[in-house]
Amino acid sequence: YLRLHELVGNPNEGDYHALRNNYISIALFDDVHTSLPLQSVAIYCAVARRLGVNAKPSNYPGHVHAVIEAPADVTLDGKQKVPAQGEDEEPEIMHMDPWRSNDELPRDQLTLRLRQMGAPPAQLGVHLGATSNYEMALRTARNIMNSVQESRERQRGRRIQPLYPDIESAWYGMLWAMFVLG
Repeated sequence: YLRLHELVGNPNEGDYHALRNNYISIALFDDVHTSLPLQSVAIYCAVARRLGVNAKPSNYPGHVHAVIEAPADVTLDGKQKVPAQGEDEEPEIMHMDPWRSNDELPRDQLTLRLRQMGAPPAQLGVHLGATSNYEMALRTARNIMNSVQESRERQRGRRIQPLYPDIESAWYGMLWAMFVLG
């Protein structure tokens, strides 16, 4: 539904780091719905949780995914689990990338990519599991910093035209977020 109505994703990847893509309110309420993966996952998780699905963002390097966790006594397909004698089973999880696709991301492929990036085995669970709002807020601030720097580079040598959102206000907000959270 979200992809069908273009509420997540970005059809113009050449404009990936545009400052407006960092703000969930612009992604939802602007005529052109574009966002970064983090904002798309936040929208996806908010809708999923309102539907009773436990969905949270991951802090996967380079691209945020949604981590969907089944209740402990149920499979992801909604079937009742029969626990083995004396064992506490881990809940089933799956990964989604609503920014790019409607399909589930295979965990083995995500793990392989992490290993290829040189992630230590002890960190695999950290990158594949759900993360905190704190980590997402810091990541958003870093994304805004990158977008502001890219916007400033594009503006260099040109007649300055007002941008939405305002570059200097975004920079100021990012600095305060980093100061308060850091």
